[in-house]
Amino acid sequence: MGTSEKDIEKRIEELENESDPIRREAATALGKIKGAKAVEPLIRALKDKNYYVRREATIALGEIGDARALESLIQVLKDKEKDVRQDAATALGKIKDAKAVDPLIRALKDYDYEVREKAAEALAKIGEPAVRPLIVGLKYKDGNVRQGAAKALGEIGDTRAVEPLIRALKDKDWNVRREVAPALGRIGDTKAIKPIIKALKNKNGYVRGSAAWALGQISDTSVIKPLIKTLKDKDEYVRQHAAWALGNVGDPAVESLIQAMSSRNGYAREQAVWALGDIGNARALDPLFRALKDDYKPVRQEAAMALAKIGEPAVRPLIQALRDDAWYVRMRAAEALGEIGDKSAVRHLMQALKDEIPNARWGAARALGRIGDARAVEHLIQIAEKSSMEEKDYVRKEAVRALTEIGEPAIGSLVKALEDDTSYAAWALVKIGEPAVPSLIQALKSKDWHVRGDAAEILGDIGEQALEPLLQAIKDEDEDVREAAEKALRKIKTQ
Repeated sequence: MGTSEKDIEKRIEELENESDPIRREAATALGKIKGAKAVEPLIRALKDKNYYVRREATIALGEIGDARALESLIQVLKDKEKDVRQDAATALGKIKDAKAVDPLIRALKDYDYEVREKAAEALAKIGEPAVRPLIVGLKYKDGNVRQGAAKALGEIGDTRAVEPLIRALKDKDWNVRREVAPALGRIGDTKAIKPIIKALKNKNGYVRGSAAWALGQISDTSVIKPLIKTLKDKDEYVRQHAAWALGNVGDPAVESLIQAMSSRNGYAREQAVWALGDIGNARALDPLFRALKDDYKPVRQEAAMALAKIGEPAVRPLIQALRDDAWYVRMRAAEALGEIGDKSAVRHLMQALKDEIPNARWGAARALGRIGDARAVEHLIQIAEKSSMEEKDYVRKEAVRALTEIGEPAIGSLVKALEDDTSYAAWALVKIGEPAVPSLIQALKSKDWHVRGDAAEILGDIGEQALEPLLQAIKDEDEDVREAAEKALRKIKTQ
C-alpha cells in the first residue's frame, strides 16, 4: 500500500515538532518514503539541535539520493558528532556526485577511523571521477589520507593507479603500505607482482601478510615460489595469508604445496595442508593421507579437514584410516568422513564405535550423526545406554546428539528407550521436536506409567500439536502421569 501525500505532509510537519523523538521518527520515515518533496525539509533538519535527528536526516537524504542535498551533506562532514559525519560520507557515496570528491578526501584526515573508512568507501562508489584526485592523495602529508586514498583506488580498480601505488609500496608509514598491497592485488595488474613480492620481506608482519594476500588476488603462477617460502614466516598472520593466496592460485600450486609438506618447518606443513584442502585437487590425496600421521598435531588436524574438503575421492583412504595404529588418526578420519557425508562409510563407522580408544569412538559417533543414516540408530543407542562406568560421558553425549541429528528414523527406538527411564531419550526426543509428536502421543497409551509420564512431559516441551492427547492424559489412573500432563499443558499455554 502506497504512502499518500497527506502522510508525507504530516511527516514533514513533524520535523518541526518540539519533541525530539517525534522529529527523529519523522526523518526516518521520510527516508523510507524517499519522496522528493521531503528533501528541502530534511536539509533544514541537518541543523537540528538534536544529534539523533541530524543523524536520521542525513541517512534519509542518502536514501533519497537527490543532488539538491549535496552541498548541505558536504557541510555535515564537519558535524561535531562522529556518527553524523560517518553517515554524511555514506550519503555522499550514494549520491555519487563528483563535487563530493575533494571534501571526502579531506574527510580522510578525520580523527575517527570509521569516518575515514566511510569516506574511502564513498570515494570508491563515486568511481572514475575520483581517480586523479586520489592519486594526488597518495602524496598528502597526512598518512590517513594516503591510506584511505590507496584503499579507494583499489576498490575502484582503475589501472591508472598502478604505478603510483607501486611507488607507494615504499611509503614511510607501514599503515599505508599495508593498504597499498591489497589495492594493487584488487586491480590485478601483473606489473605489480615483483614489487609486491619484495614487500613479502618487509619488516612489518601486517605488510607482509597483506602482500601475500595481494599476490593471491593476482593469482599468477609466478607468485607460487615466493608464497611457498612465506609459509615459513615467523608470523602466523603472514603464514595464513600466504596459504590462502596459494589456495586461490589453485591447481598450478598443488605440486609446490605437496613439496612444502616435506618441510622441516611444522608451520609450513600446516599451511600447505590447509591450502591443498582449499584447492581440493585429488592429486593431494596420498600426501594428505600421510599427513594424518604427522608428528605435529595442527598438521594432522588440517589434513583431516583438507580430506573432508576434497570429498568423495577421499572416502576410501579415510575408511582405511579408521584402522590406523594411531588413535588420533582414526578419530580425525572419522570426523572427515562425517563431513563428507558418504553413506558408504556408515558400516565402517558403526564398527569404529567399538574402538578401544574413547576419542576414536567419539569421532565415529559424531560422524554417524552428520551422515544421518538410520542404520546407525541401534548402535548409537547401545552407546547412549551405557553407564558412566562403561563409557566416557562425552562419548555417550555425542551418541545422543547424533541420534537427534538422525532425527525421525531414531524416534521409535528413543520412545522405546523411555521404558528404561533414560533421560537421554527424553532429551533427544525434545531436540527432534515436532516429528516425534505422533509417536509420543501413542506413548501416552503405554502400559508403563513411566513412559506415559515422560511422554506427557516431552510433549509439553514440544508444543501445541499435543493438546488433545494431553487433555486425555490428565484423566490417567496414575497420579504422576496426571501431574506430568498438567505441567505439560501449562507449559504449552505459556509458549
